[in-house]
Amino acid sequence: MPVYKLDIVDRVAPAWQGTAIATGGWVRADCEREARRCFGEAEPRKRGASSSLVIFSPWYDTRVTNCRLDQSHEDLAGGMIELTNGLRLKIKG
Repeated sequence: MPVYKLDIVDRVAPAWQGTAIATGGWVRADCEREARRCFGEAEPRKRGASSSLVIFSPWYDTRVTNCRLDQSHEDLAGGMIELTNGLRLKIKG
């Protein structure tokens, strides 16, 4: 299964106000759509964030994030997201 790298393109988009993952990272997925889903579903909400701030995760939005194949993390385990800050998150589901 290939590895995808997701990056933030537009850091000032309002959707980021209610999100806790504000850095890019890598995920093993079958396709770009699945990679974006993994980030969107793994994302914890910020404490105290109003539910009106985020209708859906910005990780699904191609205007504010970029997703591409990446071979730099071929050793990444399935079921995990590795963020650029070194934090690892388990994929839900």
